[in-house]
Amino acid sequence: MVSPKNTPEIKLIRTAYKSDAIATDDLNEQQKAVVNHRSTKLLVLGKGGSGKTSTLISAITNRISNGEDPNSILAITYGRSSASKLRDQIAAANPKAHTVNEPIARTFHSLAFMILNDPINISAGENKKYVLLSGAEQDAQIRELLAQDIKDLSKTSWPKELIPALATRGFAKELREFINRATERGSSPDELLAASKKHQQKYWPAICDFWRRYKAVSALKDLTPSNSIIRIDPSEIVIEAVEKLESNQILLEKYRKLFKVIYVDEFQESDKAQRKLLQLLSGDELVIFADPDSAVGRFRGADPENLLTDLEDSGIKNKITLPTVYRNVRKKML
Repeated sequence: MVSPKNTPEIKLIRTAYKSDAIATDDLNEQQKAVVNHRSTKLLVLGKGGSGKTSTLISAITNRISNGEDPNSILAITYGRSSASKLRDQIAAANPKAHTVNEPIARTFHSLAFMILNDPINISAGENKKYVLLSGAEQDAQIRELLAQDIKDLSKTSWPKELIPALATRGFAKELREFINRATERGSSPDELLAASKKHQQKYWPAICDFWRRYKAVSALKDLTPSNSIIRIDPSEIVIEAVEKLESNQILLEKYRKLFKVIYVDEFQESDKAQRKLLQLLSGDELVIFADPDSAVGRFRGADPENLLTDLEDSGIKNKITLPTVYRNVRKKML
């Protein structure tokens, strides 16, 4: 047995992270205007490589350096890896002043999940915890329902040409993706059914029928008295959080007071539910970064075409465009 005296001491040291924050002297005129902007909502537009994310980091760094509480600042981006990287970069730019109770950078889904499981919901009479369903769990549930359909096709509305595919994993996955994308767009089985007639979509009525049964089975499982959790699809989480905030003024006020300053990166990737959530939570200290021409998430509900109109409708009138594309300049120099 190794003696404690002979046990080597091991210290875990976090690797230094290089921040993308831009030095004040290196900011161009438009970036300085963004960094120093206060008290009114602002839209920052710029093409890929124009320094939007770096400017966002510099703006948050500027606020923290000037004494603002990091806990009152929220940065929202898309994808867990992007949020993790953004957190590290903000922390690296403010190594002494960056002390926070919660992560300063989040995704919309992470933010929504925090809202759903807030203790205020329990005090309002809800004693169940929300748990995210994985893609594999959704597929398993869908395949179970499809297996029931195959046993008694007379009770289903599946077109004959789709029946051979019902037993395949590929069909279950495609069905899940279809339902999730429709949910993210704020649609429902009834709305999609109406749209199927308008757009002459042959297969949508059968999908809508299945979608209703899928929702009913999911709800039934959560209503079991012994069940202490609510299983929720990732596509539903933001919509559910919006409904919680709209129905609970105490919950809404908590998060409005908690995040007094909000920055959002890559907002062209947002869908309608995410824009609604942001509208509910944000005050005047809101800065949005976007490039409507570079959205890559249309397949999951991103709506860049209506971005500028939606922002104008929400009261954002101030706009700054970052004119210089640095990424291509650096490539040419190399």
